[in-house]
Amino acid sequence: MKPYPKITFIIFSLLAICFIVNAQKLPRVQAGNMHVPSNVKIDGNITEWGQFQAFNKATDINYSVANDNENLYLVVQATIPDVISRILNGGITVSVVPSGKKDDKGAPNISYPVSAPGNKVSIYLRNKSTINADSLMNIKNRAMETKHKIIRTSNITGVDTLISVYNTDNIRVAERFDSNLYYNYELAIPLKYLGITASNAAKFAYHIKINEVEQSEIEITRDAQQRVIRVVASRNSVTGQPATDFWGEYTLAK
Repeated sequence: MKPYPKITFIIFSLLAICFIVNAQKLPRVQAGNMHVPSNVKIDGNITEWGQFQAFNKATDINYSVANDNENLYLVVQATIPDVISRILNGGITVSVVPSGKKDDKGAPNISYPVSAPGNKVSIYLRNKSTINADSLMNIKNRAMETKHKIIRTSNITGVDTLISVYNTDNIRVAERFDSNLYYNYELAIPLKYLGITASNAAKFAYHIKINEVEQSEIEITRDAQQRVIRVVASRNSVTGQPATDFWGEYTLAK
């Protein structure tokens, strides 16, 4: 028997309230360091991470940064539909600045997911009361597995600008929707690519950005006074959105 729409709506509402209350207790930027959980697996299932370290209001994401002796890790969760859409269309770029300066010019960075007109994954979550969450979760996870095959890198010596998610450089990424239709993202990048080592206790800076989304396949007609009189959007249209970002500092956990 299918759940009644009102019951489904109440469940999602309670989950949203719990998220808001929990987010208010977290700092905007992670305050300390942490060892990566011993059982971590970069697969998009983030239950082993436990409590997030911060909720950043500039980007509206939960996140944690962690490390072991070989890698730096980032886990992100987005729960707001518009934020999820922006990540799917524009991706997340992570930069690391070993000097600690908040200037990522020339800094090693990684962007994922990488979307193009032919591989976009769209999702509409504004009316959750009419959605079969498990069915949509499975559909969208399969779509991401099929379409999001590329990682973009910059300023990483010895690593190509575009690499496969199945790369041999040991840069690992994963993304999945969970049963709440929250978007979960994991990244692991070897410390050697970032110019930092486990034996170095120096503080470094990191920059997390949800990238700008360029508007595409939307035709806008205006009159002589530049008033919009007609908008035509194709099935694959994307609404333009500006980038959002924040900076943080981190010292490797020993």
